[in-house]
Amino acid sequence: MRATAQQRGVRLCAQDGKRSVAQQQREFAEAVRKFGARELASRYVLQPEESMHVQGIAVDVPPLSAAARVEREGAPWAGAAATRTNPGTSSTTRAT
Repeated sequence: MRATAQQRGVRLCAQDGKRSVAQQQREFAEAVRKFGARELASRYVLQPEESMHVQGIAVDVPPLSAAARVEREGAPWAGAAATRTNPGTSSTTRAT
């Protein structure tokens, strides 16, 4: 993914997205507090049983412009499929 970004002149920072169940639960709880409803929060942060971060097959891809490009172009980015998880970042899940 980084090599593809460099070749295309895209500023990208892939961050390790591995999270424990407890950490993912804290992230989700914080999103519920921020957005006021579980349904709205789940648009940005998944619960641990749904999150690919807990399984270790997701990374965060800031800034949003890079995340949007990964979402838009898909396949050239190392076979990754992306879903936005919170404003300003994206989580990219490796296709299996």
